[in-house]
Amino acid sequence: MTDDPHYVTPEEAERQDCAVRPHEYWCQGPRCMAWRWRLMPYEDDENPKTDSWVPVYSKTHGYCGMVK
Repeated sequence: MTDDPHYVTPEEAERQDCAVRPHEYWCQGPRCMAWRWRLMPYEDDENPKTDSWVPVYSKTHGYCGMVK
């Protein structure tokens, strides 16, 4: 879906160490306050074109705001 390796699914995130406390906790993905959903800057199957000025975020991929 993306060429950026920082974007992961919540399921992939759960298999990674937490960026804040490595080796103590697993990543909590969207349950963490540092989680950021991917901003969809273009039209695709997941993000149909809209005329709205409101940003559209991915429903499947995100990243740790402490890492990127």
